[in-house]
Amino acid sequence: MDGKLKIAQKLGADITVNLNKQELTKVVADLTGGAGADVVVEAAGSQDSFNTASEIIKHNGKYVFYS
Repeated sequence: MDGKLKIAQKLGADITVNLNKQELTKVVADLTGGAGADVVVEAAGSQDSFNTASEIIKHNGKYVFYS
């Protein structure tokens, strides 16, 4: 939702991603030079979000499950 992304930006988010318009794995790869994210927080609890989080985290990164 674009409205929520705008609020996140106003609150200080450096980067926001609209998953309907951008592919998260590509955004993370571009930002990290292909290394992956240092920390991934998975809060949706779906199989798709779990799989995506696993794809974007770097080797030995921190994986946080929030439920």
